[in-house]
Amino acid sequence: MKQGNIYLDATVFHAENNKMVNAAIITRRAHQRGVKIVSGTDWIYPTKNEDVALMQEVKLLASKCGMNNLEVIQCATLNGAQVTGLNDRGVIRPGKRADLLLLGQDPLKDIGHLFHPEMVFKQGQNLKGGL
Repeated sequence: MKQGNIYLDATVFHAENNKMVNAAIITRRAHQRGVKIVSGTDWIYPTKNEDVALMQEVKLLASKCGMNNLEVIQCATLNGAQVTGLNDRGVIRPGKRADLLLLGQDPLKDIGHLFHPEMVFKQGQNLKGGL
């Protein structure tokens, strides 16, 4: 996969909910070997007051797949953009699309902070004011 620049869309959360216990092990091994991982899940969004599946996915990438929080963020941003061919996003650089989350706390210390944005910008426009 690494040699072919093939990304692994691990969907660890979905796998674990379906008793596929090897998903985290396979993802960890792929990551150790330099395979690029994208965060994602085929799980439906909750209908009651519970965490969205993507939050669970990134937490599992950090806790069971051997990734540090910066690597998990890259799975959800840069890698996701690259694998879908959206080369105008995924990083903060001049000339790139300005889709940003402004966070009040450091996601490098706790990956859950990604899901509590202070502000959201899409194409440079503020979608959500301060909380």
